[in-house]
Amino acid sequence: HDLAVLTQTEVAPLVLTCHDSARAARARLGSAAEVIDCSGTDRSRVDLAVALAHLADRNLRRVLNEGGPTLLGAFVEAGLLDEICLTTAPLLVGGSAVRITAGETDSLTTMRRAHVITDAEGYLYSRYIRVH
Repeated sequence: HDLAVLTQTEVAPLVLTCHDSARAARARLGSAAEVIDCSGTDRSRVDLAVALAHLADRNLRRVLNEGGPTLLGAFVEAGLLDEICLTTAPLLVGGSAVRITAGETDSLTTMRRAHVITDAEGYLYSRYIRVH
């Protein structure tokens, strides 16, 4: 299968996974990426704090999370979301859309507005920072 997205880079990508999946990921990816076991006490799940610690050890201290509501919800539930950037489009869409976060608990994180920018097309770009 084609691994161009992983191999046509200046730096080998990091694949953060759990212990139970690491061996298969290494076999599948070979030298195309560095596979890192980020399990905590549950070897079948990635522990986000462990994953961030591995990244921090490499001086990678900013993480762009584009994983969708479940991953974003996991960061919120773990208390690991420091800021969020939201784009609001001047469009109304119907359907059964979910919230921007999904998870097992109804956690509440207080944020303060840091920046708001608009453009000529009516888009609103907002940045919020967690209140500690």
